[in-house]
Amino acid sequence: MIFGRMRACFLALFVTLFLVCPFAEAAPGDQPKKILFIFSYNFDYPGIALARKGFSAVFAEHTHLGLPYSLEEFQLSDGGDNEYFRATAAALKVKYAGGKPDLVVAGYKQAINFMVRYGHEVFGDTPVVVMGMDIEDYSNIEMPANYFGAIATRVAQNNIEMILQNHPALKKIYVIAGATPAERDMAAATLRLGAVYKDRVAIVAPEQVPYYHMLARLNATQENVAILYLTMQEDRDRRILAPTMVARDIRLAAKMPVYGIMDAYSGSGITGGFLIDHEILGRRVADVSLSILDGNPLARIPVATEPIGAYWFDWRELQRWGIDERWLPENSKIEFQEFSVWNVYKWQIMGGFFVVILQGFLIVGLLVNRSMRRKAQEQLLAEREFRGKTEKMASIGMLAAGIAHEINQPLNAIKLLSSGLVFGYKQGKERETADLVDNLEKISWQTSRVADIIEHLRALIQRDDTRLRPCEINAAVRRALDLVGQQLKDHGISVDTRLEPELPAVTGVETALEEVMINLLMNSMQALDLVDKHDKRIEIRTWYNEGVTLEVSDNGPGVKPELESKIFEPFVSTKTTADSLGLGLTISSNIVTMCGGTIEQKSGDGGGARFIVKFPNRK
Repeated sequence: MIFGRMRACFLALFVTLFLVCPFAEAAPGDQPKKILFIFSYNFDYPGIALARKGFSAVFAEHTHLGLPYSLEEFQLSDGGDNEYFRATAAALKVKYAGGKPDLVVAGYKQAINFMVRYGHEVFGDTPVVVMGMDIEDYSNIEMPANYFGAIATRVAQNNIEMILQNHPALKKIYVIAGATPAERDMAAATLRLGAVYKDRVAIVAPEQVPYYHMLARLNATQENVAILYLTMQEDRDRRILAPTMVARDIRLAAKMPVYGIMDAYSGSGITGGFLIDHEILGRRVADVSLSILDGNPLARIPVATEPIGAYWFDWRELQRWGIDERWLPENSKIEFQEFSVWNVYKWQIMGGFFVVILQGFLIVGLLVNRSMRRKAQEQLLAEREFRGKTEKMASIGMLAAGIAHEINQPLNAIKLLSSGLVFGYKQGKERETADLVDNLEKISWQTSRVADIIEHLRALIQRDDTRLRPCEINAAVRRALDLVGQQLKDHGISVDTRLEPELPAVTGVETALEEVMINLLMNSMQALDLVDKHDKRIEIRTWYNEGVTLEVSDNGPGVKPELESKIFEPFVSTKTTADSLGLGLTISSNIVTMCGGTIEQKSGDGGGARFIVKFPNRK
C-alpha cells in the first residue's frame, strides 16, 4: 500500500540525477565524453551493481578518455505505462536540451522500450548501447540502426538442459517469475524456448497468486518437480519484493530443488544453475561503448550475443538432492563445499580397503620384517656401544704402566712406613706417641692418594655425570698427563707443554674433556711408535683468542691424505694394528661437539699431525 501511494503521488516519474567524477583527466585537446545510463531496475539491485562494476572496470583501463557519468535511474513501476514514459522523456529532454550525451546505455527491456519510443525525440541520433538477456524477449522491439549492444543468450535453454541432466526422471519444471510486465514477458519467453523439450518434461508457469500463497502452494506440492526461478520484484498484489530474498524463501518453502538464472542468487540457497554473469555482461557493453567512442565505423560494430554466464552450484544442495558432481556440466563452479574425508577420498578409501584385504598376508610379513629389523638395529646400536666401551677400555689398558707407576709410589711409601713400625716393635724400641701418629697419618695420606687414583680411573671409565658445567682445560690436560705421562716416557716420547695461565673456563664435562685429551695423546703415541727416530715428541698448547683453543701435535708420520676428510668417522683408523677399532677420534669429536666446540685435523708444519680443539666463550 505504501508503495502504491508513492507511485500514485509521483504519477510516473522518479528520476535520480547525480554526477560521478571522471576516472582521470582528459588528455590535452581531448573533449571529455558524457555517457548516460538508463536502467530498468533500481541501481541498488545486485545484478545492476555488478554490471556497473564490470563497465567501470573496463573504462578505468582507458582513462585517457576522461569520462564523466550522468546516471538516470527509473523508479520501479509498471514499466509499460505510457504516461510514465512521456513524463520521463519530457524531463530528460529539458535536462539535455543544452547538450546531449555522446552515448546512451539502456539496460534491460523497460529501458530499451523507452529508448525505442522516445530516444530519438530526446537524444536525436546519439548512439545507443543496449544490455539485456534473451529471455526478456526483444522480438517485438524494432531497434534503429544506431543501436548496438550485448545480449546474454541461452539463459533458459542451458538451465533446462542442466536440470534434465541432473534429474533424469523429472516430470515437470515450474517457471517462477513476478507479476510486472517485464517479468511476465520473461516467463512467457522461457516457456516458448522450453517448448522444444516438451517430449521430455512439462514446463509450466504456475498461476499468479499473492506471494505467501505461492510459498504455501510450493510447500504443499508433492510432485516430482524442479523450480526454475527467474526473478520476482512484484507479486500479483503489487507487493514490492527483493529477488534475492525471494530465492531464499522459495528454497525454504519448496520440497524440491530450486535453480536460478542470476549471479546475484548464488549463496541464497538455490541448488545452482547457469547464472548470468552481470559483471562480464557489463564489460561486454563497455567494450562496445569504447569502440563507438573511439570513432570506429558504426557499421562494423556488431551486437554481441553469447551465453554470458557460468554454471554454479551449492554443494550443500547437491548433497541434499543426491546429485552426483559427475553429472554437472564441464567447468562448473561448486561453492560451500564442506570438507569430508569420505566425499573427497571416497574412491581412494574403497581402493585402499580392498588392497588391505588382498595384501593382508603381505602386511603381516612386513610387520614381522619390521620387528626383525628393529631388533637388528637395537643389536647394532648395542654392538656399537660395546665397541665404544671396548675402545675406551683398550685405551685404559694402554695406560696400565703409567697407572701402575702412580700407584706404586704411594704403595712403596706405605710399605716403608709400616715396615719401620713393625721392625721397631719387634726390636722392643719404644717410640714417641707423636712419632707413631705422624707415621700413621703419612700411611693414611698415601692410602688416600691410591684411592684418588682409583676413583679418578673409575670416573674416567664410567663417566656417570654428563652435566655441562665450567671446566678448566689446563686441569684436564694435567690430569691426562698424570695417567699417561709414564707410558709416554716408556715409549721414548717427550712431552712439551705450553699452557697459557688463567684461561677462562669452558663449558663441558671434566672427565669427558680428560678422555678427549687421553685419546689424542694415545693417538699420537701409537703414530710415533711407527717411526724410527730418537727425538719423538708431542707438543701441547693452550691459548685464548675469541675462545679457548687446545692444540695437540706430534712429529710422527701424519694422516694419510685419503683419510683426512673422514678421520672423525666411525671405524676409520690411522693405525694398522688389529686392536684398533677406529672409534677414539669419533668419540672425541662427539664429546667436543656436545660441549659446543669444534675439532679439526691439520698437517703439522714439520710433518706429523695436528689436532685443534676450539671452545667458544661461555654465555
